[in-house]
Amino acid sequence: MNKNIIRNLLTSFAFAGIMTTIACGNDPSQDGFLVPKTVVDDPALPSATINGVKLHISMTTVGTPGANDNIVFLHGGPGYDYRALEPLKNLVDDSVNNHRYVLYDQRGGGLSQRLDPSDSTLSVAGHVADLEAIRTSASFFNGGTMKIVAHSWGGALAQAYMKSYPNRVTKIVFIASMPAKNTNSDDLLTSIFNTAAGDYTWQRNLLGESHAELDFRFINFLPAQTYYYCNAEDYKKVRYWRFGYAAVIKTLENGMLAGAVTGPSVTYNYDFTASNAAVSSVNEATYIVGSCDTKLGATAANSIRNTLTVTPSSANNTVVTVANAGHYVFTDQLDAVATQVIAGLQ
Repeated sequence: MNKNIIRNLLTSFAFAGIMTTIACGNDPSQDGFLVPKTVVDDPALPSATINGVKLHISMTTVGTPGANDNIVFLHGGPGYDYRALEPLKNLVDDSVNNHRYVLYDQRGGGLSQRLDPSDSTLSVAGHVADLEAIRTSASFFNGGTMKIVAHSWGGALAQAYMKSYPNRVTKIVFIASMPAKNTNSDDLLTSIFNTAAGDYTWQRNLLGESHAELDFRFINFLPAQTYYYCNAEDYKKVRYWRFGYAAVIKTLENGMLAGAVTGPSVTYNYDFTASNAAVSSVNEATYIVGSCDTKLGATAANSIRNTLTVTPSSANNTVVTVANAGHYVFTDQLDAVATQVIAGLQ
């Protein structure tokens, strides 16, 4: 059957289904229809207001932590959520005693409050400010130092944070993180925009441009990241609640790219190398990558490692490659990753 005929049929069925649900009082442009509700619309979700924005955030206390026994997990994205990191955090809970653990969906992403794309705090600087506010908040780390576990974009956030606050982090575990410097054109984001503007044009025409609709479309980015997986179907194993489309685009534009996103070709323009050399508080750093990750594997990890000062120099500062694992290393090989993370935090 002709592809256009198939698409027309799908569009007709989708339109009829949408009209039926609207007639019943459910609007697909609202949270809870296409994607889960955020903390703004679901008061049962754990949350806290940080720098004026309501974040989806959870803290666990294990044992009797001291003032500096604080661990924060930074998820990837930007715009993603912390659900994929929960199994890893739970294993760490069982082995690293006497700590406070914080997981949170970064501003504009996951189940946190949505912001207008024009909001200037949807930026690298805005995310850095949120992390520092969590560190200083009496409800969370109350000014103590932190240990960080950072995945993908979370590694870029961690490096940007250390640039602004060079003596707040004592131990850090980078998992498939973005490199310390990148000023080259790259196809990392190509599939995002091709997916959003290509096969799913009919969705945009039918549904409009609300946050819920944009976030729903962005789910299609996962299977498009073929360079991140060992097997084509591995994306189905990735746990998530919701991706913040606006947070992805605007955070990258405001701190990671050379200019605004106008099409599938982008140019990264950031440099954390000078700042990393000034970080003197880190006494242990671990870099974990998956053998199948062809974008953010050992080369990216070594980029960070070669610029991050670890004191003393004899302390752990190693790159670990996990076999049979892709970008979501902790999804593919949870136990192996947990072992390395626990060693890095202790």
